[in-house]
Amino acid sequence: MRCTASTYHGTASRLFLLILIGLASGCTVQTINPDTVEELSIVRNVAIVPPSVFVGLSKFAADDERMPDKEAENLAAIQLILEEELQTLGYQVVDFDFAEEAGNNAEFAYLLTTFKEELALAAENSNSWAPIGDSAREISSRTGADALFYVDYVGIRKTSGQVAQDIGTGVLIGILTAGAVLPVSAQNAASASAHMIDGISGDILWRHSAMGSENPTIVKGFFKQLPAAGEIQ
Repeated sequence: MRCTASTYHGTASRLFLLILIGLASGCTVQTINPDTVEELSIVRNVAIVPPSVFVGLSKFAADDERMPDKEAENLAAIQLILEEELQTLGYQVVDFDFAEEAGNNAEFAYLLTTFKEELALAAENSNSWAPIGDSAREISSRTGADALFYVDYVGIRKTSGQVAQDIGTGVLIGILTAGAVLPVSAQNAASASAHMIDGISGDILWRHSAMGSENPTIVKGFFKQLPAAGEIQ
């Protein structure tokens, strides 16, 4: 079971089960790239690439149904959390309007898409620290940031009626946890991953993942593992 979360594909039901399995397996993640400690030590200015947020209504017998209002709500909350937590750790968050730039510049919009695709490919192998391509360097150059910070969030919700009827899911949760209580309800679950990418080399400097109930506040857990600006000597 990989502990990294990548761009979401497939039905919500499959992901819901993967999140439950991940929670029960006690996955651990190496957060700092051992080969780029020096690069991480000099990062001060960080640009937050707009997070990718998916929230779906789980239908175990069918494809998921996206919840755009909830996605927009979570996106705004995650963006605010990232800004506050990075600043608390001493990083300067670069003031850059990604949406405006992408709306006015097709080349920049393509760069963002390419960056997210390249990072999703890199996240497929949690044992690799393969660098991102030129897209990270181009975006950093335009924003003036030392590094880019990016979060991918996937949340799954179930209706109360589904939960009541889904006896099989209740049995599965009990088997996976051996009777222990998981930090996730049968009604919702979420998985998120975060990466910090060097703006010059494109190297992945730091990464972390989190799983829990469908709530944007799960991303706060990332920052217990991220060194403060200047902390690494």
